[in-house]
Amino acid sequence: MAKDLLIGCDIGTSGTKAVVTGLRGEVLAHAVANYGVVTPRNLWAEQWPDVWLDAAVETICRVASRFDPSDFAGLCISALYGGTGAMCDAGLEPIRPALIWMDRRAELEGKEVGEAVGHDTILDVTGNGTDSYFGYVKLLWVKKHEPENWKRIRHILPVHSYVIAKMTGAFTIDHSSAGNLGGVYDYKRHAWSSEMAERLGIDIAAMPQTLNAAIDVAGGLSTEYAGKLSLREGLPVCVGTVDCLASMLSAGIVALGDNAVVLGTSLNWGFLHDKIPSDANLISMPYCLNPTAWSYTYGGAS
Repeated sequence: MAKDLLIGCDIGTSGTKAVVTGLRGEVLAHAVANYGVVTPRNLWAEQWPDVWLDAAVETICRVASRFDPSDFAGLCISALYGGTGAMCDAGLEPIRPALIWMDRRAELEGKEVGEAVGHDTILDVTGNGTDSYFGYVKLLWVKKHEPENWKRIRHILPVHSYVIAKMTGAFTIDHSSAGNLGGVYDYKRHAWSSEMAERLGIDIAAMPQTLNAAIDVAGGLSTEYAGKLSLREGLPVCVGTVDCLASMLSAGIVALGDNAVVLGTSLNWGFLHDKIPSDANLISMPYCLNPTAWSYTYGGAS
């Protein structure tokens, strides 16, 4: 059986896209599903994780069903930076909507954690700052303002990791997403920081314990989701990464010093380098290529 087709899925802030490509990148089919952002108050921005899951299922099925399931070699999913990500109970059911990247409600929590732990300490360990953009700061908002919800959390997963867990049963996270969560990621060791997790009061056991490269295989597609997606059971599903970095890779950002501007729901400019991040006013993530050695650092505005 020929396995010369790939599926890519990008879960974005306002919509999800799926494509079928050949091994050389030629696009053979595509589909889009649109949705909105919940804004219960000014500067708040939330999305229910199952909105992402349903859109991924819809778009992947629409493109996959045009081909024979045996033609596919693999599936990879990238996604928006979901801030807190999916906060789920023991049964992997979301407890509340995710506070996504553009949510700014945790400004006070950012200031408080900087004063309590130390801005320099946080930067030295995590390579990032205390801006309310970061997922760990948003998690601290949930902890303070919604203690009953906080007690129920057993899994904290980036957007694509949540979808992958539903589709494969595997709990994974890529270095880029872990670094972009901030707070509990040790940027020098490229591992979770148990010391920072303890100081912040965030249960590190709720995070996927193995940190992966984006190209690693998370697991095989389950029988249930193979049926839903018109694909074969056991199809390899890659770990994936943050959509911003996936777009940088597609734009040809593959060598140190390469840089690009993003014009989309957010606007930012960034560059690829191999230094330890040292500016708390910028945002840094391990890059999806060579994540334990290369970083993508950017600044911008929503």
